[in-house]
Amino acid sequence: MLTRADVVAWAMATVEEERRTERTRSSELARRVAALLPDGPWRVEDLDGWMRFTRADGAAFSWGLADGRVTVQGVYPRSQKGDDYGPRYEERPRVGMSFAREAAAVARDLGRRFLPVYLQG
Repeated sequence: MLTRADVVAWAMATVEEERRTERTRSSELARRVAALLPDGPWRVEDLDGWMRFTRADGAAFSWGLADGRVTVQGVYPRSQKGDDYGPRYEERPRVGMSFAREAAAVARDLGRRFLPVYLQG
């Protein structure tokens, strides 16, 4: 007979496995999207649960995944004191979209809705 502890351990292991699978899928999608984005090339770093896209000139944005949605947000440089340059966090360019979309559609959407606002800002 299963104990409550057994059920909890099984549930936690199942959730952790789902997270690992989702992170792997997110990483794969991000790399396909990076290859299709305009204004590149974009390099992608996997930073333990979120991705960072960086261009040679220092332009960068983050890619996070939560609840089946990808959220992309502009990243700005920091001063030596750690202060951010650029707009306040709440005012930074940000878009969200379904994680279930194809890489080409995500790249087109980012190229249309996000990159022009972020790169001009």
